[in-house]
Amino acid sequence: MKSIMSKISYPMLIAIMLTATCIYFIISAFIVSSNNKDTEKELNQTVALVEDSDRWKVSHTDEDKEYYELKEKITQNTSEKKTERLDSFIDSYEEAMNFDVEDIENYKSKQEQIYRTMSVFFTESAFKNTDEYQITQFSESDKIDIDIYPREVFRRYYTNRDDNKTGIFLTVKNKTRGAWEYQEMTVEEKDGSFIITDFKVIDA
Repeated sequence: MKSIMSKISYPMLIAIMLTATCIYFIISAFIVSSNNKDTEKELNQTVALVEDSDRWKVSHTDEDKEYYELKEKITQNTSEKKTERLDSFIDSYEEAMNFDVEDIENYKSKQEQIYRTMSVFFTESAFKNTDEYQITQFSESDKIDIDIYPREVFRRYYTNRDDNKTGIFLTVKNKTRGAWEYQEMTVEEKDGSFIITDFKVIDA
């Protein structure tokens, strides 16, 4: 080894070391460059995937937005139409509550007229919870004046809605009693019309 080193001059040794250093850096640069290319390739692929995903997402979101807006509009229109129909039903119910049978002479006939007028709004079980049903059960000897029975709906609230049932809470002025009463009912839609399936009066 000493003989070899003795034959190599100092400048030559420096040249060999520089050459080795250059080769090392060239190899390192090649490796780094190769890694950078691989990394750049992966990055470009990832960016492309993200862009494709974003393009799909935007398109999908637009479709969803259009779908949900249309669905909401249909639901809103359906809900508004149902509310209008419920309002019409309650208006008819209020008109029927303000019955006047004064012109009917026979007491039993008066009761029958009240029954016919009011029972159509209820199921049989629900109607039995109403004042009108109680009126139809009085005997003539009870001397109960049933000629005019005016009431007025001041407030109406629709609650607990689903496809077929709606909870309704009415604030009613009972002019006969001179007092307020609160009617709580469940209205169901059957064959395109409404009927009260559950009913109770909460006295103020």
